[in-house]
Amino acid sequence: MRFVQGGIFTASFKASGIVLRQFETGEGDRRLAVLLRERGKLLLHARGGARASGKFLAARPFVYAEFVIFDGGSFHSLSSASEIRAFKEIQGSYEKICLGLYMAELADKTAPPGENCDETLDLVIRGWRAAGLEKTSLRLIRAAFELKFTQIAGYEPNIGSCLSCGAERADFFGAHGLKCRSCRDEESVRLGSAARYAAAYILNSGAEKTFSFTLDEKAELELVKAAGLSVLCVGAAAKSARFL
Repeated sequence: MRFVQGGIFTASFKASGIVLRQFETGEGDRRLAVLLRERGKLLLHARGGARASGKFLAARPFVYAEFVIFDGGSFHSLSSASEIRAFKEIQGSYEKICLGLYMAELADKTAPPGENCDETLDLVIRGWRAAGLEKTSLRLIRAAFELKFTQIAGYEPNIGSCLSCGAERADFFGAHGLKCRSCRDEESVRLGSAARYAAAYILNSGAEKTFSFTLDEKAELELVKAAGLSVLCVGAAAKSARFL
């Protein structure tokens, strides 16, 4: 749709996406950081959005929605939002809410404004779905998300031979990937064959398969520790992580 305002042509457009972050700005208004398909991250002003109403009801966390956005050139305002899918299973659990917000915060801190971030968008959506279904533990879902997120952010960890000397046997995982016993760092954690295979599976598969596996408790704990080291490379400290 095209509009004329002050003699200048402006436009509104539709885009699907999710709310990463929201905060009230006074007088019942809200500001929303959204991640949109093909358009990337945008900051939107929702006038009257702090009040629960039909046209803004879908503009909230844990909802994949279609947004109608008014493009004013130097600013964007939200006209309405309609629900495509709500991840209601997350909203009934404190632990799931914390994990879902953690995923959104990492995306918010790293997504460059106005650039296509569809891989990140799909990963967050699939992470929310996995957390809601909880076919595996929440800590394994977090680990899988962190490893895939690190890869998408451009910091894919090495999971082949030793990162330092090239030795084929590399059983220790540091911030940037696998190292052998001789080259390992103080913070490195042991990564057994099952956890190493799971890491390779996550990194070599599409987002649709990121959460489609299980591990025994020992291998799961190893992968959790490795993923925690890996995500540090991104340099996006998420405040919500302290609640996990």
